[in-house]
Amino acid sequence: MLQRVTNVFITLLTIFHWQIIGKVTIVLAALNFILNPDPYGRIASIGVVVVLFLLTKIASKYENKER
Repeated sequence: MLQRVTNVFITLLTIFHWQIIGKVTIVLAALNFILNPDPYGRIASIGVVVVLFLLTKIASKYENKER
């Protein structure tokens, strides 16, 4: 099951632009934060958003260097 989820995720990464996947990830993290009563789930949601923010900063610096 985990292998199937990983394959689907990798396929989506190759099809869609990374900004679209980032926006969907933020929406899912927000829903998890709101709907999940588990405190560790909420911490994981915050962690996902922080990692996504860092990746966005790295990607923007990389794109600026190419121009």
